[in-house]
Amino acid sequence: MGRTNGPIPAGKMVSFLDGDKDNCNIENLVLIDKEENLEMNRSRLRFADPERTKTGVLVAKARVTVRQKKRRK
Repeated sequence: MGRTNGPIPAGKMVSFLDGDKDNCNIENLVLIDKEENLEMNRSRLRFADPERTKTGVLVAKARVTVRQKKRRK
């Protein structure tokens, strides 16, 4: 991902949509926050099917956003 899109920003990480770390095809990679990664692991939002994992990423992003907004109150 670094060669194609530049360096990975602080607080972010690359995740493999199909769970196969040998599949480094750019379409199989997604950049997520470390907090989103934690939510995906806790809630078991990773799947062998990349489309389901993409949905898991969206669910994790939503949950993290809600949690952050609750903390600000």
